[in-house]
Amino acid sequence: YWVSEAFLSNFQRGVGIERFGRFTGSQNVTGDNVRFLRFFWEVEKAAINDRWYFYAKGGEYRQYYGNLELVVDWSEAARRFYQTNPASNLLSRELWFQEGITYSAVTGKGTGFRYLPPGCLFDKGGPSIQVEEHLYELLALLNSCVARHYFRVLNPSINLQVKDVKSFPVILSND
Repeated sequence: YWVSEAFLSNFQRGVGIERFGRFTGSQNVTGDNVRFLRFFWEVEKAAINDRWYFYAKGGEYRQYYGNLELVVDWSEAARRFYQTNPASNLLSRELWFQEGITYSAVTGKGTGFRYLPPGCLFDKGGPSIQVEEHLYELLALLNSCVARHYFRVLNPSINLQVKDVKSFPVILSND
């Protein structure tokens, strides 16, 4: 009742983020972070991108890039554990190592969307959007004051849900 008509009309004019790529609620959950997560400096450099892969797990407020200090064990044995352990969840194969945009689900200091380089994985604390077109424009838009305003209206809590990001009306110029 307190938002403007222009604010509301943007939901009809705009398109969902999924028009530009894949955004899913599927996230990896190790079920045992002590066993399967390390800071990248704790593993041998040669093991990175062989057994250990950079892992977006949310983290502190940061925009555009960052919060990729963790690596996850992605060996066959580890993936088997994620698949069979009741407290775990294995990320769908088509989402592995895809370039995109990630963010922290907990947004106490505000929303901060970041570039997710190819070769990385993500979990429920750092959901990811695999963007097929307009990646940098979307990254800028999602970090804008306009997006922050929409997210505050869609969900005034400190937890930004996948459905909130999916609901955000994306309007990009033809230029």
